[in-house]
Amino acid sequence: VAADDRWSLHASARHEWGDYGGQDGARLATLFRGGPTWNLRASVSWGEAAPSYDLPDIADAGPGALLRPSGLRSEAAATKSLDVSWRPEDLEVDLGVFDSLITHALDAQDAGGGRLRLVNLTVPVRLRGIEAVLRYVEGPWHAIASWTLLDPVGGTDPCCRPLPTTPRNSGELAILHEVPGRWRAGIEFAYTGPQQLEGPGPAKAPATLEVSVLAARNFGRVTAFVNAMNIGDQRQTHRMPLLDPMADPLAVPAREAWGSLTGRVVNVGFRMEL
Repeated sequence: VAADDRWSLHASARHEWGDYGGQDGARLATLFRGGPTWNLRASVSWGEAAPSYDLPDIADAGPGALLRPSGLRSEAAATKSLDVSWRPEDLEVDLGVFDSLITHALDAQDAGGGRLRLVNLTVPVRLRGIEAVLRYVEGPWHAIASWTLLDPVGGTDPCCRPLPTTPRNSGELAILHEVPGRWRAGIEFAYTGPQQLEGPGPAKAPATLEVSVLAARNFGRVTAFVNAMNIGDQRQTHRMPLLDPMADPLAVPAREAWGSLTGRVVNVGFRMEL
């Protein structure tokens, strides 16, 4: 619904039926166009989803390790968000804040003997944060920067502990110089802040910074390129062993993956246009 040239309102709803009964959902959003260079968007949404087996612990151990589930409830999530966009001539700035609350979230818990039990958490999981994205173009130069600040809490601890393997801070910066039809070169920095860990071993993973570069040169219809990712060879196994020698013989011996497992990767090739 468009109230006028500046205000618009969007609403939607859904209802699904399955083995876990009905799942409902609704979303309400409004957009305000403040002028030719900026706008403001606000939205609230709520929805339910049937239990899913798409959990990291189940993927690691395999579905055969899962006990037959019983008494599960649908997960429910409520989200509020506010986004501001500003777009002058060569610059784009997007800033958003959000707050999500998940109730009856699913968790795979150790049932002993290498088996897992799927349960609904009794404590809600909350995920709120701020996300900023900046894009700049000036002639052959292109730059994009992003930063995400999260405050993820919840789980099985009534004290609302931080969620594991969820960094509070993360960001990227990419700079590209391109001459259309001739060549381009770029560099990217990717930062991941410290993360809480579960299980035996260190309680926290350190921050990491990965640097990648790209270069390409056109020779008529043939393009030669080189792409080097993670040139500093940041790797989780440089900080701690991936396999846990003290793991239960019936359990998966690998620790949680919180960083790069492959390290430095370099690709060199040619591409031809036919």
